[in-house]
Amino acid sequence: MYSRGGKLWIDFRYLGQRVREPSGLKDSAANRRLVRRQVDLIIAEIENGAFEFAKRYPHSLNKEKFAELEGQRVTKDPGEVLFVGITCRLTRRQFPKGPTEDPDSETRTRAFAGALAPRAGC
Repeated sequence: MYSRGGKLWIDFRYLGQRVREPSGLKDSAANRRLVRRQVDLIIAEIENGAFEFAKRYPHSLNKEKFAELEGQRVTKDPGEVLFVGITCRLTRRQFPKGPTEDPDSETRTRAFAGALAPRAGC
């Protein structure tokens, strides 16, 4: 743990990498005790194999890096999911054959593709 800019930062090693994350707390004696307990808990989780970086630090810029080191996929927060990505995936999944090969979905495909897909860049 250390102070930078009047705020407390957490500093530890995980999977052979140095981790430095902000605590979001101002530097004070009470906050230092609180952060020290958090660091102790993190170290215990690491030693017991229960630590998951993305769960502890869901907004960290390093979460994908550590998820890869942990061998896990990172799921995005709902606020990070864009309508464009959902639209394109839905178009490919719902209408894999395209409008001409599936006569039952011709009307739906044309309406969807004509209205949403071009705007989404699919």
